[in-house]
Amino acid sequence: MHSAAARNADPLCMAFRQRFEKPLLLWEMRHFTEYGIEKRRGHERTVEPDDLAAIEAGYGLIVTRLASLPPVFTHRDYHARNLLVRGDDLFVIDFQDALLGPAVYDLASLLRDSYIDLGGALIDDMVETYLTERERAGDGPFDRPAFRRDFDWQCVQRNLKAAGRFGFFDVVKGNPNFLADIPRTLGYVKKSPKYDELGPLRRALAIYVPELN
Repeated sequence: MHSAAARNADPLCMAFRQRFEKPLLLWEMRHFTEYGIEKRRGHERTVEPDDLAAIEAGYGLIVTRLASLPPVFTHRDYHARNLLVRGDDLFVIDFQDALLGPAVYDLASLLRDSYIDLGGALIDDMVETYLTERERAGDGPFDRPAFRRDFDWQCVQRNLKAAGRFGFFDVVKGNPNFLADIPRTLGYVKKSPKYDELGPLRRALAIYVPELN
């Protein structure tokens, strides 16, 4: 999908006319501040100014890096519940928000799935498989340590956004069905590699989010 779609971009298709730029990535992360902290039902907290400054600075580091990555066709919600198997065929649904974005976005959605924990060993294998197949398709070569760093940062961004979205569904839509998935989703953030640059962000969020302690 990432390789073939990029080579056959249709200028009339909306997915190729919009891109994951810093404002959209930042909006997704701020969604967590609002619905994962400030308006989280039963856990409402007001974020102190100094902590908010650290959180915003951390968000800024992440989205600046992700927005600088080469764009590919990005499904944007590529996880197990949107991949349907029938016989030998795979069907992909819920693609209406597709746009151009970093390759690690779909990979983070799939491998750090809010609904299924694949385990670290399988995730490592799948990241390597992805890179090998992209290179075989004529993309790359990839700097593997750099790609893994981008993947880790994207997982933080994506899973914070997802947890915020689950809170939004509860508070705004009156749908609490996703609340049970928040601990797994935030567990990925807690267990992600500890990059020094993101230390202040982690510490500030942990003050307000029990799952990150």
